Amino acid sequence: VAAYAAIDPLDDDSVFAPLARILGRATIETAATTTPKVKAAILAATTGEEEVTALKQRITELEEENGELRRWVTRREKVDENLSAFTLDELRDYARRNRIVFTGRTKAQLFMTLWERGIIKIN
Repeated sequence: VAAYAAIDPLDDDSVFAPLARILGRATIETAATTTPKVKAAILAATTGEEEVTALKQRITELEEENGELRRWVTRREKVDENLSAFTLDELRDYARRNRIVFTGRTKAQLFMTLWERGIIKIN
């Protein structure tokens, strides 16, 4: 079979020439029809890897965001625990002395701003 595969079927006058042509055409047709399937499989594998990478990156972003939110909740709990130690007028005086705009802020927001900037110390 290998010897006949090496011979050009157009130059061969034997019985095997038409058989070789038919086999060659069938091979080409099979390769042509499987190529889109192979391309689709490669694309799916590549896309799958890209999606996994994108999902891992998104998970990292969400974990960072969750960490920030947890820190904010902890700060807010500290503010709520210590808010009653100050009056609104005292907080406004601290803000004025440090040139912090306090208009439109709640007492808790003003307290948190002053604490985050290190103006007010809490336990």
